[in-house]
Amino acid sequence: MADTPIRRLAVLAASIVIAVTLVLQGLASFTLTPGPIEDPPFMWPFLDYPMYSRPWYAGDPIERRVVIGILGDSSEVLIEPEDMGVTFWQFNNFLNPAIVRGNPAQADPYRSVYEARSGQRLLGFRLEDHPLIITHDGLVDGSPTVLGTLSFRSD
Repeated sequence: MADTPIRRLAVLAASIVIAVTLVLQGLASFTLTPGPIEDPPFMWPFLDYPMYSRPWYAGDPIERRVVIGILGDSSEVLIEPEDMGVTFWQFNNFLNPAIVRGNPAQADPYRSVYEARSGQRLLGFRLEDHPLIITHDGLVDGSPTVLGTLSFRSD
């Protein structure tokens, strides 16, 4: 094949795309990005892989976040993303922060959908971590911790 200016330009363009892709993946993998773009999916499709980015040892907790709904009769119910017709990603990246920050305006759409689907009135949400602890014999349940509580004003 002849080495034409167009061929040289195509090779250069492909090399630049490959280099930029590798740099972006490296930044995402090693969490070297500054500010608000450090958490996926903001760098999608360049993702970090937290499962592989650090070792896990015996005694280390594995976070399991659980959303509990506080019903009108003060009973509690476990709420899953499927109960609201949203994805796991939407649930964890929009509802959970709203609970932690105590932001009823951000959580209200989730409450409305849950109430419409279940027919039960929600007074609030509570976000808890129910960790699994790594042991030499397997995983064991750790002590739950409340990460945030959000109450809605009475309608």
